Amino acid sequence: MTSAADIKFPREVWERFFTPTVGGIPTWEYIGKRILPRPRDLVFLIKSALQIAVNRGQTRVEEKDIVDGEKQYSRFALDSLIVESGVRIANVEDMLVHFVLSSEIITESEIAARLDKANIPNNQRDVVIRLLTELTFLGFEVAPNRFEFLFDEQDERKFKIMAQKTAEETTAGVCRFRIHPAFHAYLEIKPHTTTAPGQMTINL
Repeated sequence: MTSAADIKFPREVWERFFTPTVGGIPTWEYIGKRILPRPRDLVFLIKSALQIAVNRGQTRVEEKDIVDGEKQYSRFALDSLIVESGVRIANVEDMLVHFVLSSEIITESEIAARLDKANIPNNQRDVVIRLLTELTFLGFEVAPNRFEFLFDEQDERKFKIMAQKTAEETTAGVCRFRIHPAFHAYLEIKPHTTTAPGQMTINL
């Protein structure tokens, strides 16, 4: 049996110690699409999946281990967002919980309805939505079914213009957003089959 010491290339780690696919998608690609593109997020999800596999007495990380690890990671991502929001949003955790069971793609009016249930005043809604895009919880629809997240603040004006143009041309002026996949598992977000990739991922 070949040991870990015999591995010469990083890709061999995936082939030897991880299931080849998750949900029919190559494992490395699946993980890259489900996390925010930060090293700490990648490390957290991989460590969670490894620990789950070890606790189950396995010598390889299987699909179920990654899916269960993703649930732990999703809560970690949400906690990080709550910390990063600081004092800019009052009761931010309670507000985000109101997105539970939301559709992955959500309109501005649907967001407003959820903010209303979270007791966010009407005059603060635009500010809150902008902050949620800055924190990459929400991504802009910059072309039909193509969503981009604001990983670089210099792109904000461009994305807003593209989003408004897309809304005027395709949805009668109604702006749509996408909730980042990092938060789907914990909030039990419902997937949308027409979503195009359109997001930065970590190349594993």
